[in-house]
Formats: sequence, structure tokens, C-alpha cells
Amino acid sequence: MERALPALEQEIQRIATVSMQLKVEVRKDYRGNDYFRIYSDNLAEQLSGLAAPMFEEIHFEATASSKEDSEVMCFSTNVKYQHFGGGTNGTDYIWSYLLFNKETEAWDFENSKLIYNK
Repeated sequence: MERALPALEQEIQRIATVSMQLKVEVRKDYRGNDYFRIYSDNLAEQLSGLAAPMFEEIHFEATASSKEDSEVMCFSTNVKYQHFGGGTNGTDYIWSYLLFNKETEAWDFENSKLIYNK
């Protein structure tokens, strides 16, 4: 999956004109099951104008569990943010769901559900 991250970064750049470097890690949920987490560094430095003083941190995050019997993983994509002085929130971002084919090790942008509108 790590080899497929540049394609995801390019697609985000194309759709939302946001540049980011993504990382992937495998974590355990509360039941002990593995799940994948793709995340960015803080994106707040890219803000300007009115938005710049509003957010202390902004991060892209995508998560999916890996079912061994499925060749496709379905990621939930979000932006999570923190305001200066506290207060955190998040929202769906770009896709309602994003598909990754484990066999081809490629993103399936065509069949993922896009929600982003400029």
C-alpha cells in the first residue's frame, strides 16, 4: 500500500489543490483487529488569509479495516482539525468512501464515491 500513496497524493492535489505527504500505519482497534490508517502531517501551514488564524492543526486521515477474504478495502476519508485555544472536529473529505484493490495494489478512484465540490 505504501507504494500507492503517491497516486493518492496526486489525486488529492488534482481534486482539492492541497499538497500533502501521506504515511500509512497498521493499528489495532479496541477488539484487537488490524486496521490501516493513512494520515498527513499538519496542513495548517498551507492556510492563508482569513483561515490561517482559525486552525492550529489540520490533518487528512483515511482508515479501513482489512478483511482477508476481500480483495478490496474501503477507506473512510476525513479531515480532522483543532482550533487555537482548543476545540476539535472533523468531517468527511473528498470521498464518501475510497476503494483500494489489494491484488493490484492500486486505488480505484473511478468506483470510489466522490463528495468534493469546489
